[in-house]
Amino acid sequence: MTGLGAANAATATLPREARAAAIEARLRAALVPVALVVIDDSHKHHGHAGAADGRSHFAVRVVSAAFAGLRPIARHRAVY
Repeated sequence: MTGLGAANAATATLPREARAAAIEARLRAALVPVALVVIDDSHKHHGHAGAADGRSHFAVRVVSAAFAGLRPIARHRAVY
């Protein structure tokens, strides 16, 4: 399983709402989750280095059979 990090550049220019929706769509397509929550935490990081535009931090909770047998770091890599 490969991570979704390559798609990050494609979402970098999207508006915040569209970015969250794009993240959710990619995760649904790749992992077929039974539960998925994408939370935009960008407001907590506005002005920080690397987040000057205030739209770069998302928390994600994913429950998927694709994670069966994987250690936590492998699960993280599959998402990132």
